[in-house]
Amino acid sequence: MYKLQETSKITVLIWIQTAFVGDLVLTTGALKLMQSKYPHLKQHLITTKAGLEIFADLDFVHSVIHFDKGQKLSYQTFREVKKKLEQYKINTLYHV
Repeated sequence: MYKLQETSKITVLIWIQTAFVGDLVLTTGALKLMQSKYPHLKQHLITTKAGLEIFADLDFVHSVIHFDKGQKLSYQTFREVKKKLEQYKINTLYHV
C-alpha cells in the first residue's frame, strides 16, 4: 500500500475527480480514509456537476469546486479553476 511521506507537512489536499458517477462514489472511500488517518488535512475536490451533488454535504470534504467538462475547454476555463484554488496553500494534489 502507498504510504504518504512526511504527512505532517501536508495540510491541504486537492483531489481531481471528473469521471463517471460510479468513480465519484468510489472516491468517497479514499477521501474518508485520508481524513480519518490525517484529521488535520483540509481536503478540496475538483469535480463535475454530478460530483457537486455527491460531495456537497460530506463533512470530510472542505470544499467542492465545479469543473465543467462539457464546456469547451479553454485557457479561460483553467484560469477560473486556478483562481478558485489560489485561496488555498496547496502542497498536494491527486488526480483519481
